Amino acid sequence: MKQPLSIMIIDADRYFTYGLGLGLQAYFQARQQDIRLLEETQVGSDIDIIFLGDLVTSYPWHYRLHQRKNHPMVFFITEQGRNKNQLKPRVHCEQCHTRALYRHQPLSSLYERLDSVLFSPFASLIASSHDCTCMSPLTSREEEVLRCIHMGMNGQDTGNYLQISNKTANAHKQNAMRKLNFRCNQELYQWLLQGGGNYLNERSSISQPRLPPATNVGWQKPTSSLRHN
Repeated sequence: MKQPLSIMIIDADRYFTYGLGLGLQAYFQARQQDIRLLEETQVGSDIDIIFLGDLVTSYPWHYRLHQRKNHPMVFFITEQGRNKNQLKPRVHCEQCHTRALYRHQPLSSLYERLDSVLFSPFASLIASSHDCTCMSPLTSREEEVLRCIHMGMNGQDTGNYLQISNKTANAHKQNAMRKLNFRCNQELYQWLLQGGGNYLNERSSISQPRLPPATNVGWQKPTSSLRHN
């Protein structure tokens, strides 16, 4: 018997999550493939496929999985814009098969996509979803830059604190945004507020210098030169 696939669906819309789960069970049952639908609290090292709500509004599950060196096949759940120019998937990678799943598209479209990446003659889940550059974990320096941004530091303060130039800090920030699939500064700021910043602080090593306390209780949007081009 085939080894069961572990699938996790993380999204705030429970009705959508329930329906998607039923659809996946029917799909894999028809193909004689056992699956395990995991709860959000079951984040481990054996997740094969993850359906993930927008990182801007979701807890940073995807990043947590990356840091555990677990790179599941990812489908980003997103809204389908009215403008045709907005229909392009937010994330698309041929190597790791990262795709966008629109909320209102029929299950048949998802089934076709799963067929192409799981059951085609050349499909290999493990080979295709690991060691992809777009799924690389953040470096320690990239984490430091993001923690500085989370504390409200501007570009000059970040560079001075880390003893690097503004240009270098900007490069680290843009690399981090690419890995986290953020297209603009606002998405990064919201992610930091929604739990990403706290998670980065939890990950900081005891041996690393602690960042200075924030001057204000509320988070301030940095007025930095760290601009995302």
